[in-house]
Amino acid sequence: LTEAEKAKVAEAVKKSNPTVTDVKIGKDGTTTVTFPDGSTAVIPSGDAVKKSSDNAIKDPEVTPVVDPSNLTEAEKAKVAEAVKKSNPTVTDVKVGKDGTTTVTFPDGSTAVIPSGDTVKKSSDNAVKDPAVTPVVDPSNLTEAEKAKVAEAVKKSNPTVTDVKVGKDGTTTVTFPDGSTAVIPSGDTVKKSSDNAVKDPAVTPVVDPSNLTEA
Repeated sequence: LTEAEKAKVAEAVKKSNPTVTDVKIGKDGTTTVTFPDGSTAVIPSGDAVKKSSDNAIKDPEVTPVVDPSNLTEAEKAKVAEAVKKSNPTVTDVKVGKDGTTTVTFPDGSTAVIPSGDTVKKSSDNAVKDPAVTPVVDPSNLTEAEKAKVAEAVKKSNPTVTDVKVGKDGTTTVTFPDGSTAVIPSGDTVKKSSDNAVKDPAVTPVVDPSNLTEA
């Protein structure tokens, strides 16, 4: 118990036992009272305190996810955001890989929200693999190459609201319902063949429409 809670217990004990000369509250609520004749009595914590109902957890809005048994970090963040929104007084939120969420209240007590109350499998959000984009170095895409990958992903998934392409081509797409999906780099990029033609240095000429032999 906090000092403020102990004071409230003492006040309640004195109210129901106005003749006592002293009241001592233990940290678990166990209370010892002293009577005018010097004798004492103990009130068990179960008769003095109870767990506050203010910490009843409120189920959050359910978050659609691609795989309810293995949430991505982005999906976990969305679950945590939804939990905090419905339980603004919590001081900490930990989301497990299956969506099971543990919240901590200001008094240090905790509660667990089962995964069935936090996540659901997203519907109609099966991501479609894009046309593979040839790149010079699949482990380190240029900004231009990333833009091409994003364009290909949007073409094959026209309903997505956001596309983020990593430096190795791994791509995260966001659907209208806020759920996300990840396309592995192997499905977005490939190393361009050595036979890919490279533009030469530009040669100045007198008449681009009528080149001379020289």
